[in-house]
Amino acid sequence: MEKKKKASAWVVLLHWYLSLATTISTPCHGNRNPVISCRKREREALLSFRKSITDPSNQLSSWVGEECCMWKRISCDNLTGHVVKLDLRNPKDPNAAFDAFNQSKLGGVINDSLLELKHLRYLDLSFNGFGQNRIPSFFGCLANLRYLNLRYSGFEGAIPPQLSNLSNLRYLDIRGLDLRVDDLEWLSHLSSLKFLDMSEISLDAVPNWLQVMNILPSLSELHLSGCKLHNYDPMISYVNFSSLNVLDLSFNNFEDSKFSWLYNLTSLVTLNLGSCAIQVQIQVIFENMIHMSNLRNLHLCGNNFFNTRSDWLYNITSLEKLDLSQSRIRGVLPSVIGGFSQLTCLDLSNNALEGKLPRSLVNLCNLQHLDLSSNRLEGGINELLGQSSACGIKNLQFLSLAMNQLSGTLPDHLGKHEKISVLILHSNKFSGPIPESIGKLSSLKQLILFNNKLNGTIPESFGQLSNLEEIDISVNVLKGSVSYMHFSKLTRLKNFSASSNPLTLNVSSNWVPPFRLQNLKMKSWKLGPRFPAWLQSQDELQVLDLSNTKR
Repeated sequence: MEKKKKASAWVVLLHWYLSLATTISTPCHGNRNPVISCRKREREALLSFRKSITDPSNQLSSWVGEECCMWKRISCDNLTGHVVKLDLRNPKDPNAAFDAFNQSKLGGVINDSLLELKHLRYLDLSFNGFGQNRIPSFFGCLANLRYLNLRYSGFEGAIPPQLSNLSNLRYLDIRGLDLRVDDLEWLSHLSSLKFLDMSEISLDAVPNWLQVMNILPSLSELHLSGCKLHNYDPMISYVNFSSLNVLDLSFNNFEDSKFSWLYNLTSLVTLNLGSCAIQVQIQVIFENMIHMSNLRNLHLCGNNFFNTRSDWLYNITSLEKLDLSQSRIRGVLPSVIGGFSQLTCLDLSNNALEGKLPRSLVNLCNLQHLDLSSNRLEGGINELLGQSSACGIKNLQFLSLAMNQLSGTLPDHLGKHEKISVLILHSNKFSGPIPESIGKLSSLKQLILFNNKLNGTIPESFGQLSNLEEIDISVNVLKGSVSYMHFSKLTRLKNFSASSNPLTLNVSSNWVPPFRLQNLKMKSWKLGPRFPAWLQSQDELQVLDLSNTKR
């Protein structure tokens, strides 16, 4: 009897071990040797799928031979040999090479042979061209699917209700599809869903969208940008989004919404309500958010806020990114901004802020990105960038104060901000010389100082800015001689604009610049008695302005 109990215990233990091994087994990718060979029926299913689609760039050219687990874009389970992952996302970047991106789009018809892939957990068809096709209803029969990405894949028509069968689905992205949505009942069955992106799909015919999504208990990330949602303050007795970390409702129309339900989402880390035509007092927004202690990223740009008090800004100490650009905010920038000690990014550009920069800005020791451009700010910037700064905002990488009414000189200690890569100060009233210390900005890539009243000579330290890609110092009153030393290490320079300054170029006739420019503007310069021979080396030029130059 005792032996039977021991044998039984060993059987249970063996089953547990095999179950655990199956759970933790990792897929083998196309560049690995599979432990178990590809299943024949699954290989035939993949070949039938390939035959039914168009592949103009031959992405699936490796789909030959017996061992489908060795094919590119396929992953198999190491223990069972079953296909578990099919990653057919367009590999090209549309921002880098649009023609190549279009050429790489898969198209045609999705063959239902994929039903043979009964263990498939991951399917990505994003950024392809399956236009004039509906989302295949048989996708709802892929019972083990955890990840489904159809973003910008071209599918159109109605959403198949069969998707409601995907009870194991964790990730669903159908952003940018031309889909007709009359109800979201199918969505309420996806109880395991953690990520959902339905951005750019019209939901104006679904008034109960929030009630449906409120049923999803595991949802941690929800994107509904540009869904034609409008003026919505539903009566919800209980907000079920206890796990929601990211909520994107940008580019909708919430002109008169009060968002009473939203302020109960205390788990939120990122909230985007940008470009929603919201018309409320800005202080009301901050008053209601003061208990959202997990909030790190807050995007409220492009709205119609108004402020009736000078203390409109409340200190939400957890914030790391705050974007209030283009929101019609008026008045002074409250000094309480210095208490946002965790801020890494602050954008208040394109508002109607006035007065001086608050001294408390120098307390933002973690700040990396500061944009206060296109306001009515006055005064100088010595306290912000000078030597006396409390912590010197030494982590600053991006600074734009353009299109204000700032004045005074550029601080002598500007060069101590060695991490700055973008410095934009154009269209102000700055005067005096460009400080010699600017040559210490070793990370600087973009320097935009045009349309000020800067005078004196250009410091030779300019030539030490080896990472510089763009300079624009046009429309100032800079004068004096510019030699080869001013350009000595500017090997990455692509755009040089210094027009409308009485400057003289003093280089030898055989000078060969270290750069190859795309844009060159030297209007009103003195370039010497002969046409500059060094221009022959600039074979990438697209824009050249040498008008009104003199000998």
